[in-house]
Amino acid sequence: MAEPTRDTDEAQIRFFLAKLRAQNAHHLFEEICRHFAQARISRRIMPSTGPVSAGGDGGRDFETFRSYIDAAADEASGIAVGVCTLQVDDLETKIKTDVAKVISGGPVHAIYALCEADLAKGRQQKLQGWAWSTHNVRLEVIDGNALATQLAAPDLRWIAERFLRLPPKSTAREDLRRFLDATMRAAKTRPRSSRYPAPAQVYQPPRLSEDARKPTDVDHSSLPLETVGALLERHQHLVVYAAPGVGKSSLLTNLMTDAVTAWMNASPVSYLPVRIHARHLAAGKPLAEAIRDGAVAELSSKLVHGVPASLFGTAPEPGGRWLVLVDGLDEIQEIERRKIAIDAVADGLNHWPWRFVVATRPLPDDDLAPLQSDCGFATLLPFDSSTVLRFAVRWFEHYGLPDPDRLAHQVLAVGSSIVGRRHGHPALVTEMLCNLICESPHRTLPRNLALLYRDYVELLQRPSEDGASGHLQELQQYGIPLLSTAAYALQCEYGDTPILDLALADAAERGIRGFTHEPRRWRRAVHDALYRTGIVTAGPDGHFTFVHQTMQEYLAAWRLAEVMSSVDAKDRASMVARFTDEIAYNFEMLRFFGTIWQDQGEDPDPLIAALLGEYPDEDVLRLVQRFIADGLHVGNTTVAILVDAVKNWRTGSPERLLAASTIAQIDAARCQAVTRAIRRS
Repeated sequence: MAEPTRDTDEAQIRFFLAKLRAQNAHHLFEEICRHFAQARISRRIMPSTGPVSAGGDGGRDFETFRSYIDAAADEASGIAVGVCTLQVDDLETKIKTDVAKVISGGPVHAIYALCEADLAKGRQQKLQGWAWSTHNVRLEVIDGNALATQLAAPDLRWIAERFLRLPPKSTAREDLRRFLDATMRAAKTRPRSSRYPAPAQVYQPPRLSEDARKPTDVDHSSLPLETVGALLERHQHLVVYAAPGVGKSSLLTNLMTDAVTAWMNASPVSYLPVRIHARHLAAGKPLAEAIRDGAVAELSSKLVHGVPASLFGTAPEPGGRWLVLVDGLDEIQEIERRKIAIDAVADGLNHWPWRFVVATRPLPDDDLAPLQSDCGFATLLPFDSSTVLRFAVRWFEHYGLPDPDRLAHQVLAVGSSIVGRRHGHPALVTEMLCNLICESPHRTLPRNLALLYRDYVELLQRPSEDGASGHLQELQQYGIPLLSTAAYALQCEYGDTPILDLALADAAERGIRGFTHEPRRWRRAVHDALYRTGIVTAGPDGHFTFVHQTMQEYLAAWRLAEVMSSVDAKDRASMVARFTDEIAYNFEMLRFFGTIWQDQGEDPDPLIAALLGEYPDEDVLRLVQRFIADGLHVGNTTVAILVDAVKNWRTGSPERLLAASTIAQIDAARCQAVTRAIRRS
């Protein structure tokens, strides 16, 4: 960030020194000179006493005193005296008079004449010759320009700030360093969402493809791979699509740590990172303030002091820019608020200090239209098979498990059955499987996504031997049910009530009794029980957020299944149908729900049919395909709707093709028969 130059400081200090003469502020000038002398001439400075007008100080404004701590140095240097003057007219005569007065008070080794007026070097040398020949004393003249130069030095600037009211130098550099230090500390802090945290050596560089299509449309094996660095060299701004759990948050974290590490090592960097959640861009504030608020929220207590919005409103370094890393755009449910956030990014694209990397799950093309012309678009790819094996082997080696190769191949096989080979392996799924194996190497691993989350949540729920009170351990058994209610409210009801408040209200409805006669103590107990689940983490405002969006979606699905079980078939159909308009946002939650519902012994076919409706769109059809891949039962009701969609001329061409391929997933022979019927018609 640009700061005032040394020359600018010198000019300002010189101006303020000149004002002292107009104000006849001789005593203030003496104070300035004494502090300067103590820093540059001798630490053994003692101010003189007695009113100047009465000659009480013997003409000595300050002088050094003898010290027996370093007697040898005292003998070598002797006593030094300082005289100060604001006089301009006949300055040389004034200095000679002051020197004579000092000498009359006893011998001294050196005299320092400090004056506000400027005195040419030749005239200074004449005065020095006179003092030596007449009084055998060394004379140093420090005029206004020399004094201003000294006071502009970083270690003396405080004198000018204190006595001359020089505006404090911008603390932008200090603010920047504090901010980046906090950024590094935050990056190293892992939320309590894993029994076995990922070792640093398992990190796998992200694989991206410059492709604007949604990840669900991409055949990953056919795409050329890119690094995020190469993409940022080609594009000023970047939108990164990422399917759930693929690692968009890790991508941003590593972008952040790489740039900050380079800066701290004094390596050249073209940008410095600031990470924010998109909800801060939807707050309707000036962009620099929104970025500051988002940065503070991300860093929490890692920041010892606040940072001003001005830090993010100008370039962080001469020629450098801020790289604003925006996460969670897809987590803003309300369309209007999401539009505000996207428009804020679009406005920021046209301002020099900022570059943007927006990492998001796939969103409708129309939503991101304001960014299309100025941003590159890329897809963050999931792990391929070799990456999964490399990742898992290093993980198991780190934790000392026997036969890491065999366990890694087990992770690969189970991961493939969960997500399907065509879709690659999300990093989060691979990590969760590694955690489960670390806990119990001989366990039977889950075979679908919802069961994986169920087992993982159960793993996190197991009490740890950390001395928790019996009451807290008892309350902890309700942690998941309470969080599921909160997740459902956030996911399905678009609420913004804090998770803890939602959980407290649900605890009262469930009749969970504690020391409710002490509300603050009860609130703290519920807070601790939720935190110990490892599924939520507390932000700087004390409010919980889910450690991963998919955790919120899984628990919301769990609660949805609980609610569905309590209503009749007609209400179930209407409850599911209401998600149709927001299918993209609720895609993962509904996928979880389908498996949970079937595992409870319920038939998912009527609810899948309700989702499809009369004219199914692409997102709903893709969801049905995922249902089929996850092993859900799709019956005659659903098939009949799909057949009608294929036959109906009012159905768009992409939807007809998707409906036909969905039928093929269910029954290839029936798909062929439908296709022949369409051709005949």
